[in-house]
Amino acid sequence: MPNRKRPSRKQSAPGPIAAHLLPDTIARDVDGARWDEVVRLLCEYFQLPDLTTRGRLKKVHNHFDNIYRKLDDAYTTNIDNETVVGGIVNIWAKMFADALLRDKLFKRGLVAKMIPVFDMPEAWYVGLQALTAVTHHGGVNARREIAKITPTLLRLLSEHPDNPKVIELATVTMAHAISATVGQQHPADRKLVALLDMRSVLEATMNNLRKPFVSHLMLTHAMTLVTSSTLHCHKEYNAVPSVVSFLVACLRSNDVTTRCSALGGLFRLIIHDSEEDRRLYDPQRIMAAVQRGFPENLQDIMVDYGLQRCDLTLILKTAGAYQKAMMKCAQGKDLYALGKSLADFILCTEFSIAEGMFQALNERTGLPETIDVG
Repeated sequence: MPNRKRPSRKQSAPGPIAAHLLPDTIARDVDGARWDEVVRLLCEYFQLPDLTTRGRLKKVHNHFDNIYRKLDDAYTTNIDNETVVGGIVNIWAKMFADALLRDKLFKRGLVAKMIPVFDMPEAWYVGLQALTAVTHHGGVNARREIAKITPTLLRLLSEHPDNPKVIELATVTMAHAISATVGQQHPADRKLVALLDMRSVLEATMNNLRKPFVSHLMLTHAMTLVTSSTLHCHKEYNAVPSVVSFLVACLRSNDVTTRCSALGGLFRLIIHDSEEDRRLYDPQRIMAAVQRGFPENLQDIMVDYGLQRCDLTLILKTAGAYQKAMMKCAQGKDLYALGKSLADFILCTEFSIAEGMFQALNERTGLPETIDVG
């Protein structure tokens, strides 16, 4: 039986580390290139499709495991090469724009792999750009995971206080991540809230808003950050009075969106110290109380205050005017005029708009039924 030939070196497949340890020529080209060129060189070396279009990103789906293994091995093997690591993180960030790839990368621990980049003198900035892109495209779970990096972002802000791009990227990232963590109605994770150090976040944000070079993008995301976190971080807000003053000042903005956002933030800020609003009232009981009359001591107070100014009088007066306005709208279909009337009613008394519907007798059954007046 003939002896089997031993495979030559050319025939043997390289091991995973050897396969993704970048050749010296590629490493030198990468080190001397700009970041866009770094990504291009790495994509060529790993034979990746164009990552700038959704159609090409879909090609990554079919070979995701193989592509990720190549990139992950190269990331681990070249961890001391800041340019290579930064380029690979940038590639992952581009892949994150696709929803399916996003979920796969998140499950593989992409966020944790980005953290070491922020300690690299040459790669921290591209890492911040990549993190912002990941946060922008990420879902709620990814953003909550990114929120854990908030202390690192605060450190970058303190180290680069006069860099407008760093301030913009860090603020945008924190706005998306922190809003997903504490900007919801359901109770927030208190351990995660403590990790965020919201007081430092608010102080840093307010300090940066005062700088003359802040961009419109930073300003809008800072507004999102300070208005969305008031519900679960009211103690931290009270410890930074300048934030509350900022929200109050925004009520006079010419932009209606800014005014509404600030008002919503203030509402959520004081809800913990407020009594629960009465959302419903029975007009029949109010009318019965008025017909019975009030005790003499209350009557004297009401007369001194002015019967026409008392809330009961305003409620009954507004209720009648409200019904007339609704009937007029049903007849003339003028919603603009109705809106102007309702605006006056809302400012007049708390219970100005009652729930109700138009009814008419059914000729066949003789019973009242709801009708559509168009």
